[in-house]
Amino acid sequence: MNTKKEDYPQSVINTACPYCGEKTPINRPNDYRSRYAYCLPCKEKFVVEPIRDGVKVFTLMEVPYNIDPECQALERGQSDEE
Repeated sequence: MNTKKEDYPQSVINTACPYCGEKTPINRPNDYRSRYAYCLPCKEKFVVEPIRDGVKVFTLMEVPYNIDPECQALERGQSDEE
């Protein structure tokens, strides 16, 4: 699911939860790193990927490896040691 920039105010994005479809407010990303978000109605954790025109959301089961925040952190940690 995608949310466009025009759909939210400057500091908060209202995006649809990939699990229940309810609108979920999340803090507007200030960079292009993926991060976790939590749906208030269903209490599920999901991944938010900032894209040029807004954000893209993924369930934990459908998120690609290179977008998963934990995997990104592991890769950054390994590259710091080299």
